[in-house]
Amino acid sequence: MARVVPLFLLMSLLVCAGASPVALRPGDPALDGKDHLLSDTDFHAIVAVARAFLQRKAPWYTARRVHVISPAKAEVYLNPIDEYGYENGPLDVERTKDGWKVIGGIPERVIVTDLTRRCSQPLAGATCTFNFMKNFTQFTALAAASGG
Repeated sequence: MARVVPLFLLMSLLVCAGASPVALRPGDPALDGKDHLLSDTDFHAIVAVARAFLQRKAPWYTARRVHVISPAKAEVYLNPIDEYGYENGPLDVERTKDGWKVIGGIPERVIVTDLTRRCSQPLAGATCTFNFMKNFTQFTALAAASGG
């Protein structure tokens, strides 16, 4: 029994040293879920793939949190949360033969690139003249009705 305890401690130490814990760097998103299933290299590969995808599709978003589901699947939650406090849904990231890949994510309602400011749109139609006298009778009727 006395020989088994040191052997058991040595084996547990080797198992702990073999698992590579994730070391978060400044600027990295938070990590939760089954985070013990990911190595540091896998975590940073997921973050790099998510950032590259966001840069192409929706550059106004950033990775906020990585939620680990399994050793081959994770979800990346995004900032900003919309004005009502709702999350827009995560990016689904999965391990493939070639490495990590975004397999699903930002709903189409979020990727809107053709919006313009209302003030930059042309007016409905240009008016050359305005006949004030034609509308004067209507204005006087409205003024009389409002007591002015």
